[in-house]
Amino acid sequence: MQDRLFADYETETFTFEGRQVRVTLPSGTPLGIPVIKTEYDGAFVQLEECLLACGCHRIFMDNKNRWGTDEDHRVRRALLDHLASRYGVRRSYLTVGMSCGGLHSVNYASRYPESVGMLYLDAPLLSMVSYPMLHRDRDRVWPEIAGAYGFSDPSEVFLYNEQPVHRLAVLADHGIPATLVYGDADTTVPAEQNAEVFAAYYRFRGCSLRVYVKHGCDHHPHGPADPLPVVRDLLARYRG
Repeated sequence: MQDRLFADYETETFTFEGRQVRVTLPSGTPLGIPVIKTEYDGAFVQLEECLLACGCHRIFMDNKNRWGTDEDHRVRRALLDHLASRYGVRRSYLTVGMSCGGLHSVNYASRYPESVGMLYLDAPLLSMVSYPMLHRDRDRVWPEIAGAYGFSDPSEVFLYNEQPVHRLAVLADHGIPATLVYGDADTTVPAEQNAEVFAAYYRFRGCSLRVYVKHGCDHHPHGPADPLPVVRDLLARYRG
């Protein structure tokens, strides 16, 4: 799927600290901005294709799991230094985080804020209480979270205070700009417990924020209807 989706570009694949990494290279003179998709490599890539066309490098690193745990963040941070040396890109990611990828993005940025120049969050999962603990998928997904975090009882998720929704102050303190896209009819990752919490806090702190609400849209499809204006704004606001 990767080759088919980005057939107009060269993609290099290599192993870094035991993880497979795929870097899709822009044509012409690059801007040197590393755009990292934090989860769901081949899904809803229209925005990433637009970023490639604008001269960005597109990166995907295989995660240990989709729940944004610290080992993935550590390797992702080390990868940035490797990418800077290998491709001459800047030492700050533009993260593209969709759904659980938003969990990865915010957790990563709150631990390595100096290495993030921009957050693009699309229907981001910021509260594991909202999904899956209060969702119909709870019984199916609970084993994933338990395995990722070492929880032995679902009550531990409700008490866990290191979820992304609890770590927004770190992002605001470091002035990381963000763009937020979400559907206001999301029945999987409810906006009022996730995206709208992020938006309210960023506005309260006076942070750089763009919000695109897709009225009547559920969790899917991800992405803005027209990615080009969003991409132009992302690149203009990227904190280099």
